[in-house]
Amino acid sequence: MQLDLTKCWKDGRAPDPKLDADDIEREGALIAFQKKVCAVLVEWLPLAPVFAQNKPGVLVYEDKRTVASEVATALQAVGISMVVGLKSAVRSSGLKNAITFSPLTFTVSIAEAPITNRGQRGTGITCTRCAELVILALSGLTLANGVVQLSNVSSGGDDGDLQMLTLAFNCALVVTPPENLLME
Repeated sequence: MQLDLTKCWKDGRAPDPKLDADDIEREGALIAFQKKVCAVLVEWLPLAPVFAQNKPGVLVYEDKRTVASEVATALQAVGISMVVGLKSAVRSSGLKNAITFSPLTFTVSIAEAPITNRGQRGTGITCTRCAELVILALSGLTLANGVVQLSNVSSGGDDGDLQMLTLAFNCALVVTPPENLLME
């Protein structure tokens, strides 16, 4: 099966797997990784209706300071929100002055307020369909220092008026010291 990449990705090709060097320098590799996952999902054209209204909190990373308020805003405004977070990591190498995590398990937690999301202001993409599209976007994608693999899908069930799913993925990430710690 061959994908038409012009129908999948904004630029007609999968995003660059490298983490943003400025994000690594400013916030560290683990946050840069979360931000990269967010950036990849924004590039996935089938999720365009989720991002079309450009509302805060529709897609955030877990370490962002205002995540709870942004998620609440997104659920009220369009009815769906995704949060990228880190779940666990296994150090797989004894490299000196570097850390190799393999697997690095990260999550994409999706919450939907169906009344809002399936109404006129919403995206029309249900929680379950959003999860499916996220899985299609990330599975098999080269990201950071590995290839993304889906490891688990779990239901958060109903929380009042919310539908929730959490997707867990595995990848690899090498964390190296910042440039300012290296010898010249």
